[in-house]
Amino acid sequence: MGREHVMCTSIIIPFRRLAPIPLCLTSLEICEGIDQHPVILIQQGGNRFDFDRADLDFQYIHVPDDGPFNLGRLRNAAVKAARTEWVTLIDSCLIVPPNFLTFIEHSVFPHRHCLVYFPIRHLDSDTTELVAQQFNSFYERVIPSVADWRLRCETYKGYPVGTDCFTVQRSDYLDIGGYDERYKGSDLAHLDFACRWLNECGRPRRATCDLYHRWRRMEFCADDEVDEMQARKLFSEREDAGFPPIERSMYWG
Repeated sequence: MGREHVMCTSIIIPFRRLAPIPLCLTSLEICEGIDQHPVILIQQGGNRFDFDRADLDFQYIHVPDDGPFNLGRLRNAAVKAARTEWVTLIDSCLIVPPNFLTFIEHSVFPHRHCLVYFPIRHLDSDTTELVAQQFNSFYERVIPSVADWRLRCETYKGYPVGTDCFTVQRSDYLDIGGYDERYKGSDLAHLDFACRWLNECGRPRRATCDLYHRWRRMEFCADDEVDEMQARKLFSEREDAGFPPIERSMYWG
């Protein structure tokens, strides 16, 4: 028997590089109740990795595609593979606080058909290096020191649409078509998803549980600029049309 009728969430982490994954998983292992919530690691391109995390119930999916990183494609594939009623989508560069899962259990699960997004605080390079060298310092020194740092939260025409890290019922994610995979790696993929959510389900709710994004050096290539231009054109077309729902079968590879 699967987990469909158990109140838990699959924690979905897409990635291409292995380097950010260990600290992200370590922070999850510290969370109370992690044994009740499966983790889905989904990797695009590169070589398959062998993971040995005895304290985690996790599934590993490898997508053999070395093309542009397509976050939407990975998220859609992982949500389709999930066997839980709820799914939680986060970034591989994130560190979650110890109350991450208890917050979801107590403050998200009681509300049906809602999307709850997690505000994100970005760590600078020095703080990221400190956490990498002494992970315990994250709880003792980092969280208190960055409590007043600016939170990242996206808006669209004055409406808060949250961040691309959120918990939602799997069926609701599927019903509005998931992520439009034509955006590839553009941040506009989430904005399109959020606008469809606004149209179909109303405003998302903001979690009172912050996540922490580690600093990383961004690498760009010529194709990134072309992809972004194509993404902006697609977003403009979708906006003019009022962000209609998309058919999963059309774009989900």
